[in-house]
Amino acid sequence: RIAFLRNSGGATQIYTMNFDGTDVRQVTNQRPLAGFRIEQLNYTWAQNDSKLYYPHFDKLYSINPDGTGNKLEYTTSDGSFISEVAVPEFDDDLVLLKTNNSSGYDVRIYTARISTGMEETVILENVDGAAGGIDISANADKVLYTWDVSGSENTVYRIFESRIFTKDLGSSDPAIQLETDVITGENDIDVRFSPSEGGVIFSRVKNNTNAIPDIYSLVFDDNQNDLLLFTKAFMPDWE
Repeated sequence: RIAFLRNSGGATQIYTMNFDGTDVRQVTNQRPLAGFRIEQLNYTWAQNDSKLYYPHFDKLYSINPDGTGNKLEYTTSDGSFISEVAVPEFDDDLVLLKTNNSSGYDVRIYTARISTGMEETVILENVDGAAGGIDISANADKVLYTWDVSGSENTVYRIFESRIFTKDLGSSDPAIQLETDVITGENDIDVRFSPSEGGVIFSRVKNNTNAIPDIYSLVFDDNQNDLLLFTKAFMPDWE
């Protein structure tokens, strides 16, 4: 099934449907997605697709795809908002989170243990600018994210120079910026690993307001240019 977001009664709820668009069902209800800017929030399938994880301000909840079993899984220690969540394939107790303040900044990206409620590895913190687009590898040994290297923080949350980074967990080496064909005036966002983890899929968009994004892919250790996959599209997920 496909999960997606829809506004219902002034709240943003998770729905699911079949791949052909039939059998649409509402999953969340009394406790919808909530936090900083709905368009900056995400959710993820978890525990072998038996649950969905989603943010509600400073809390992470799980829910069964049929709408039952809504459960608090994690709360931030400092009251910061959870905006994004990702999970590895082979560790049901680990989550990758992106948190921020009510303006979208003071970003932290880190892993945490659900069973203990404790942070495990900090990937990004103490930087200026917007960040996000998080993903974690199946074995929980690599993390992807994007960060606006311009460091701009502004009242309209405009992002100027978002670039893709990868970080090896368990290594003291700093994160590495991926070399893509992005140019000045463009943002690379919404990055995800390919199914083989031999590359990534991501959105690219001009940094001006109301610009229309396209979706590209990039193969690691390949001299080919970024491959344009879809025009006028965003938020890719490659399964």
